Amino acid sequence: MPDSPDPALLRLRLDDGRPVVLRPVQPSDAPLLKRGLDRLSDASRLTRFFSPLDHLSEQQLDYLTDVDQRTHVAWGALDLSGDEPVGLGIGRFVQLPQEPGVAEVALTVADEAQRHGLGSRLLAVLFHQARCRRIATFRAVLMAQNRPLARYAQMIGGTAGFDEGETTVDLPVAATAGDLPETPEATAFGRVLEEVEAAFAGQGFGDC
Repeated sequence: MPDSPDPALLRLRLDDGRPVVLRPVQPSDAPLLKRGLDRLSDASRLTRFFSPLDHLSEQQLDYLTDVDQRTHVAWGALDLSGDEPVGLGIGRFVQLPQEPGVAEVALTVADEAQRHGLGSRLLAVLFHQARCRRIATFRAVLMAQNRPLARYAQMIGGTAGFDEGETTVDLPVAATAGDLPETPEATAFGRVLEEVEAAFAGQGFGDC
């Protein structure tokens, strides 16, 4: 899929006030992904790829960047404050052919951007995109030791099943913040959902 000549930018701020730009991933982002992997800690690589991956092959880069943005949706977060853009994270989902209402979801956040709300903002963007595609449920397969993420998903309305070293999480794609459960985590995520929906409405994007 060729690059969009001028991809629209979603401008947000992290919890620490740092500005970030979110936009659809394009094939030309392959170098950003290469550099981003180099900056991930061993623990973050293991959590995301289930192995201490030390590089991405050309085939992997093609899969991760040459996406159709329909059944395979991917958005990246960038820091544009320096001379060159720096990739801070990526969120993606892939619709399951055998279950059209379900999509497998994955988030990657650079170590220096973790615990500042980037993951929840990427997830909120994916929620928006999923609703446009009539996807009702996100499914994630996590390493069993990644209990914090599984617990977070449960606190915002998901369910988790544990089996042979893996955790499968199913998370309903909430239409509004009001559809989330009454937990502190869900309340905070609801605010992020509203922030992201307002940004989509006000920064030149269509409904989908």
